[in-house]
Amino acid sequence: MSTNPNPVPAAQAPPAAPVPAAQAPPAAPVAASTLLLESKAATLAELKAAFPEAGTEFYVRCLEGHMTESQAGQEYLKLTRLQLQEREAELKALQDQQAALASKPGVQPVTGSAARKSGTASAAAGADGDAVEMFNAAVAEKVAVGMDRLAAVGSVAQQNRELHQAYLLATNPGRRAQTLIKDKFEAD
Repeated sequence: MSTNPNPVPAAQAPPAAPVPAAQAPPAAPVAASTLLLESKAATLAELKAAFPEAGTEFYVRCLEGHMTESQAGQEYLKLTRLQLQEREAELKALQDQQAALASKPGVQPVTGSAARKSGTASAAAGADGDAVEMFNAAVAEKVAVGMDRLAAVGSVAQQNRELHQAYLLATNPGRRAQTLIKDKFEAD
């Protein structure tokens, strides 16, 4: 038998000496650097690189708010959602407007937009305004008193040949069509 008055069982042996810090593995340096980056306010260069389409107001708001890149990402998401909602509202309004116009009975008047692009409508309209609008207004007056549209167009064309010629020139911008129209009205 042993004569040791304080026997220590092997399971209760004193712990081994601690490993010196120089030999210890690093305690998650990646996590520490990530925390440092997450708590640091983003710079203008970082914001521009991360959100190139955001715009000046967004950058200023983030810088003044000392936002991290993660917080700026949340803010950018809110901004893009708001812009999307605004564009959807505009689109809906345009679709409603288009549906309202499509539901009106009758023939839509011809516009001189193609002729205006080529520059012939302004020459043909003269000082009184757009020949297309004037011709359509004259036709609309005749239709309002009960004349059918085809007869109203013929009547306006016969009664006001200069306006009819200006209307035709404005709605037929091609050089060949312009020449034929001028020749026709000069021959009559």
